[in-house]
Amino acid sequence: MDHKRAKSIMLFSCLLFLGSCSGSAPHIAIEPEAVDLGKLEEGVEVKRNFVIKNTSKSQLKIYEAHSSCGCTVPTLKKNDLMPGESADLEIMIDTSMKQGKVDKTVEVSSNDPERPVVPVAIKME
Repeated sequence: MDHKRAKSIMLFSCLLFLGSCSGSAPHIAIEPEAVDLGKLEEGVEVKRNFVIKNTSKSQLKIYEAHSSCGCTVPTLKKNDLMPGESADLEIMIDTSMKQGKVDKTVEVSSNDPERPVVPVAIKME
């Protein structure tokens, strides 16, 4: 076997190995990633459910779901998701301090290397 052919086989083997590894990383999907709640009365509490899904062949670990505002409280039902498994993310919003159009964000952090933090956007009036 000549030197050039050996290099080609080595390169092909490495690419094949890397290609097989790429599908094994954890991957998070959140449905929906954005929601518009429309016009809401001031002083009401609104609950909205989102679905977090592990779309990979590896275990997905959800580290936390947090909001920068105390009026928006996320509750995660499960932190470890096996391949294909889903969990509910409940977000409760207190509108008592709301004035006009409001944008809220809840950030979900996980061991997904491509999207370690996924923002969930919530709009309301």
